[in-house]
Amino acid sequence: GVAAAAALVPWSAAVWNQHRKSSYLQKDCLWMQHLKGQGHPRDLIFEAVENVKLQYSPLEIQEWVRSYDVTLIQELDPLLSEALGEELRGHLVAGANDVDGRG
Repeated sequence: GVAAAAALVPWSAAVWNQHRKSSYLQKDCLWMQHLKGQGHPRDLIFEAVENVKLQYSPLEIQEWVRSYDVTLIQELDPLLSEALGEELRGHLVAGANDVDGRG
């Protein structure tokens, strides 16, 4: 009853919405509209996005995840999964890969 309810503590949760490079190339992406509005040609924007090289700091990622009770990650890519480290990856609960018809 009341004693059990008083002992409940809210969880802390974090959310990471991982975007694929292709998400930034969609015509309705705010970044695309902003860059085109500055006069950048679409083909150069595409080239710049495709040339982005990503590197995660494993220490920073692991500290961030550990600071929450639950961390939700959409579109977990292999580099981010690797940065989580073996221990945190061992606690992953993952759904199936999303197939949305865009490749």
